[in-house]
Amino acid sequence: MKKIIPFVIIILIVVIGIVIYFAFNNAKHSNEVEENLGKAQLVEIYDYHTNELLKTYENKEDIEGLMNDLEVDKWEIGSASGEDSKMYIIKMYQEPTKTLLKNENSEMEEVANIVIYSSGNYADFTTAGMEIPFKTNKNIVNLFE
Repeated sequence: MKKIIPFVIIILIVVIGIVIYFAFNNAKHSNEVEENLGKAQLVEIYDYHTNELLKTYENKEDIEGLMNDLEVDKWEIGSASGEDSKMYIIKMYQEPTKTLLKNENSEMEEVANIVIYSSGNYADFTTAGMEIPFKTNKNIVNLFE
């Protein structure tokens, strides 16, 4: 019996470590989405299939309002099913970083995008070549209809 107790303790430590890792990792990705939305200086909503521009957010208050409506801080890592189709794309832009080596360019650069699925319960966040799938906490499709 005394030999089993250290084994059980090790298993408990490993399980607790895994739970903490996933909780931290999930929070980190949600914060990344929220941070990119917060930095955006221009946000455009497009129909995914027709690429038709549906709505534009140009001022900070409107962008913050969109972020609050999306409740990004409550999203969790999760992938959409194969039956759920892509419906909207949110493109986020900001002014390019000005450096001595780059020419001055006043055009906004796309820094991230979010693809919203037709169920409204899933979204894919893409930035810097990295895509993170999320399960939203509510149906967010109705925000764009």
